[in-house]
Amino acid sequence: IIFFVGALSFSFGSFLITVRKQKKELSGSENLIVPVKAAMPLSATFRIILVSVLIIGLPFYIQAAYRLFIASNIENFFVGLRTELRYGDEDIGPLKYLVSFSLVIYAINLYAYLKEKSKINQVLFIVSLLLTITYAVFMTGRTFFFMILIIYFGMSYLHKSNFSIRKNFWLLGIFLAVFISVGILFGKSGDAESSIRENILPASQSTGIYLVSSINALDWELNHNMQVNYDGYNTFRFFIKAGNQLHLLKNAKVEDILQEFSFVPYATNVYTFYSPY
Repeated sequence: IIFFVGALSFSFGSFLITVRKQKKELSGSENLIVPVKAAMPLSATFRIILVSVLIIGLPFYIQAAYRLFIASNIENFFVGLRTELRYGDEDIGPLKYLVSFSLVIYAINLYAYLKEKSKINQVLFIVSLLLTITYAVFMTGRTFFFMILIIYFGMSYLHKSNFSIRKNFWLLGIFLAVFISVGILFGKSGDAESSIRENILPASQSTGIYLVSSINALDWELNHNMQVNYDGYNTFRFFIKAGNQLHLLKNAKVEDILQEFSFVPYATNVYTFYSPY
């Protein structure tokens, strides 16, 4: 729902800018576009409160993750946690929404820091970034790391004075190293107990599959397996899930957000964020 509201707000903001655009004649047919004043960041006090919520919730989130690891009966912590999250009957519970919330707080503090590079904005940005990465690690999903990177690229591009292609290439290289390392840690693209040489091939193959196979998988599903019935179960999944958890919609069907594997020819269940819709 946070991403839906974000996309809706973004679209509405674009519409307002278009509507409020005023044109004035200069010398003949020339037009002047009156710029709309840029949005001001939230106050530092309010952002401190938001970051505090993430800090307070983190120990409870880690405790819930540890409970899932125990239930998995697997020795490796992250492999057990990922297995239980993917195939088990239990999940993190309501605390899992802190992951999405952390991404929003990270984006807010990044925006404030890029707009005004004060000491408090720098501290809040760094703390929120570290918290977001921590939440993403315990969620065992590498897609969250992509979202962290995309938010940074997007915000930097909006503040073009802070946007540097060379710097972002270096950042992309660091991100790939982190992405591969996290994949090995989670047991998705190697084994943390194996040597670097033994992990090079599976790690590089897994990363390549993750990066390039999603569109192929989506195309395959659209042309072979996709049956659209417009029942609204995907679009309104959040509300259906909430009603189900509150026992207001006990018999409601809650769609599984984890997609089935497609073989293109490699096995992947990473299509795009919007493929369920």
